[in-house]
Amino acid sequence: MKCIECDGNKFEMDERLGELSCMDCGYIAVTELFEQTVLPFNEDGEFIHSADRILGSRLNFDDKVWLKNSNHHLVKGIRMCNILLASLIVNHPLKDRVEECYISLYRSNVLTTIGLEEKATAVVYYVLRENRTPIALKDLREEFSCDTRSLNKAIKRINKHFKHVSLKTKIDPYYMLKQITSKITDDLTFASNCHNVLELFEPLTQDGECLKSTSYYASICWIAKNIYLHPIKQQEIAEGANIATSNIKRTTKKLLALIGYGKVSQLRGKQINELRRN
Repeated sequence: MKCIECDGNKFEMDERLGELSCMDCGYIAVTELFEQTVLPFNEDGEFIHSADRILGSRLNFDDKVWLKNSNHHLVKGIRMCNILLASLIVNHPLKDRVEECYISLYRSNVLTTIGLEEKATAVVYYVLRENRTPIALKDLREEFSCDTRSLNKAIKRINKHFKHVSLKTKIDPYYMLKQITSKITDDLTFASNCHNVLELFEPLTQDGECLKSTSYYASICWIAKNIYLHPIKQQEIAEGANIATSNIKRTTKKLLALIGYGKVSQLRGKQINELRRN
């Protein structure tokens, strides 16, 4: 017997789910291959496959631990998704949503002909877009050196499966800022102060989409450093955001002009409410 997707000839049987799947690509070749002729009953008179699985019951996401232990293909795929998420933010808040989407796609055989690295990258990219997180695909695919053609195919299939996510959805600036600050420092007070500064500038930059780049968020951090007198250096911010200090200086100058200041040193020790009234 050969797999119709990858021509592999190694299969494994999941007796609880009644599925025969390819060990190379994870394609589910047979569903409900057989039912036992003699089945035990529970106290309500229902047939059961085993002591803890009711015949015909649907797997829900509360059963994730059991599902992971029963299928190593799923485990590998979710693990790669988590690796990719961790490269963005440690303990990423979208981890559960990524896992949920990956399981749904796996159970529906949506990505059976796609490589494991491309699967993981496509699922993470979809969820990030769904959450309005501005991550460029070219940056995300570098983690696993994904094949561009295969990756694009996977993304199209995922969009179709989940009824599409608009690629023009407005990004969430607060999430983007959190991503940048987490790479600069683990100081939660600094992150909170940066959030306050972002609240100051967001209403002033709605028409300046050119500012909504990495340098914009890095400049928010630099301004917060000066207002709240944090000991973080500009070079640390630049390295965390992976941009040049010259970009921070240039964007900071544009932002300061919006609130009537010319130099960042003029903000040192000022109250954020005072800047709002300026």
